[in-house]
Amino acid sequence: MDATGTPATHRGEAGTAYPVFVDHHVHLALCDPAGLAGTGIGAVVDLGWGPEIAELARTAPVHVQFAGQFLTEPDGYPTSRAWAPRAAARELSHPREAAAAVAEQRALGAGVIKLALNREAGPVPDLATCQAVVAAADDLPVVAHVEGAGMVELALAAGVDALAHAPWTHTLEADVLAECAGAGMRWISTLDIHGRGTRTPEQARALANVAAFAAVGGEVLYGTDLGNGPLLPGLNVRELALLEAAGLDPSALLHALTAPWPRAAPEHLVTFVPGQPPEERLSGWLTGARVVRREELQA
Repeated sequence: MDATGTPATHRGEAGTAYPVFVDHHVHLALCDPAGLAGTGIGAVVDLGWGPEIAELARTAPVHVQFAGQFLTEPDGYPTSRAWAPRAAARELSHPREAAAAVAEQRALGAGVIKLALNREAGPVPDLATCQAVVAAADDLPVVAHVEGAGMVELALAAGVDALAHAPWTHTLEADVLAECAGAGMRWISTLDIHGRGTRTPEQARALANVAAFAAVGGEVLYGTDLGNGPLLPGLNVRELALLEAAGLDPSALLHALTAPWPRAAPEHLVTFVPGQPPEERLSGWLTGARVVRREELQA
């Protein structure tokens, strides 16, 4: 069991307290943020929207870090998507525009920068532009939506810190997986969006890639892409079970939920799970989790 768990009681109820659980991939404008209140999720990372995300983050019932706009090639993803307002994309016509685009997101309050590398939806920034974005981001991590052949490799060459989704369009070669892990790249899971309870070829490929990535030491983060279709707010037990199916043991699963990426979540909040944790599969047990203030716990 992960050493970050502390046996505790909350209002007379015995259980275990963990650093607050984080959904590392949501879109608050595409869901009802109020639904997150009272769940086991106490912090989220919004990975792409227009400037209004700053106000959505301020009024949400959970702690929010956000990316701001998708940095993309002109007419690139997500400009062709019906769900994305035009302001959600910041198009880059040349590498020299990267610094201004990153500065705009930083001025909004962004704690992470989002790069769109989806060759299946349109043109993508070239390597020089991607590298310019990473250089301009400096202390802010860069997360990329990668979709299509060669996009993981482009993200690697540019020095991207994280992938917004576990790759699902094709099975990655062993050397690419090893390079991702060796570079310290993090993958945000989002496995359940490929079927939402139904097994699909896309989910099978994503699951196989996560299993192979984790097996060579890759760091996996829990994320659901909340707002992408009919996903319920709070802990997604199907996402947790899929991570277990990919080979994440209890320690790795809890790390995926609590990892302080892109920045640490508030320490005054914890996620409390009542009852005794099982020795192996945690997914069912974790569904009883809820966020409480640290001061309300007795160790």
